[in-house]
Amino acid sequence: MDPFDKDCTKTAPFYLNKVKSVDVPMMNKFGDFNYKADKELDAQILELAYTNDNLSMIIILPNKRNGIDKLEKKLATRNLSEITENMWNTEVIVQLPKFKIEQTIFLNDPLTQLGLGEIFDPCVANFSGMISSNEQIHVSQVIQKAFIEVNEEGAEAAAATEAMLVNCSGSLRPPPPPKKFIADHPFIYFLSEKRINHLFAGRLSDPTN
Repeated sequence: MDPFDKDCTKTAPFYLNKVKSVDVPMMNKFGDFNYKADKELDAQILELAYTNDNLSMIIILPNKRNGIDKLEKKLATRNLSEITENMWNTEVIVQLPKFKIEQTIFLNDPLTQLGLGEIFDPCVANFSGMISSNEQIHVSQVIQKAFIEVNEEGAEAAAATEAMLVNCSGSLRPPPPPKKFIADHPFIYFLSEKRINHLFAGRLSDPTN
């Protein structure tokens, strides 16, 4: 919904662990986002809205550069709807690496373990109720391919307006500083429908792979 400006993408380090890093194209943006600091997870949570109001990307960034493993263990006992409760809209400085992930998974063995192995057996498989053919039909391979790409596509320039707040004495005080969400180390992400249904989930460990 609120894309990144390509002119603001700069090369920056992404830390694979406490010490080792790789240089990646890092997108930069300052704007209003749904945000939360979760003490129990020891992480920050950011929501990137899509033009489809029902969909968004939820990014969970551990506070420590090497905190991804502990974060994953904590997430195993919580659901996304709980995690995204009490998020609030605030000004955030966001740095997020561009990345593209493709993964191919062969499912013959898992499906066989679930009791569906006969569909792969040319002597046993029976698809007569689905296919009108005298030929013996069987499944040779089941493949699942996942793909996700995150970039600044459709970027537009945006202006930020600074407000001054007046307290009860009538004197001026500046607004609180914006939050900083610097995703320069491994994080978890979800493509979510209404923050409830997980359509896609992943872990970014190295944007260059």
